[in-house]
Formats: sequence, structure tokens, C-alpha cells
Amino acid sequence: MSEIDIRRKHALSLPKARQAAERIAKQLECEFDLEYRWEGHALHFRRAGVDGRLTVSTEEIHLRANLGMMLSLLKGRIEGKVHEHLDEALAPPRNVAAKKVKPAKRAAAARTARRKA
Repeated sequence: MSEIDIRRKHALSLPKARQAAERIAKQLECEFDLEYRWEGHALHFRRAGVDGRLTVSTEEIHLRANLGMMLSLLKGRIEGKVHEHLDEALAPPRNVAAKKVKPAKRAAAARTARRKA
């Protein structure tokens, strides 16, 4: 048996963190045919060869899963997918109204400012 244990800090409110966890669970349900259910702030999931939970708090999301022998061979792939989904679900919202300066332009502006000084 193999175990996956991932903790990810976040700056979301508890309801937003639960929504993010729900999105992650739905994605994993589609990809790995998992069944899940909420019990308080813990999302329990399972399927043949996998049993685990994703706990949500105001500070972090903690995923712990036990993989059976056959799925332990795919541990790296499964962990990679979980990390991808966490990155996506916990990313700060994009503000399309705010203009972002590209790093190359920012560096050029800094060089120009230093030359003028």
C-alpha cells in the first residue's frame, strides 16, 4: 500500500475553499472514477484501490489517500494530477480589468529610469 499526503496553504474563505475542494473532487471523479461525499469539512472519496479524504480549513487543504497495490504503480501520475488541480483551484482570481506589465517591459522601464537618474 502506498500513501499520498498533500497539504496546500491557501488564502480563501472557508466557503470558497470548500468550493475549490468540490471542483477538485469533481475533476478527480471524472478522471479516476471516484465516489465522494462530504462529512462536515472533510470530503471522503473512494473507489476500488483508493480510499482517502480531503479536509478543508481556513488555512489549508489537506489531501490524504491510501492507494492499493495496483494503483501504487500510478502514484506519481495521480499525485501530479492532484497538484495540477490544486494549482488551478487555489489560484488567485484573475482580474481582467487590471493591466499587467510584462516582465520584459518592466525591466526595460527600470533600465531607462536608472539611465535618467
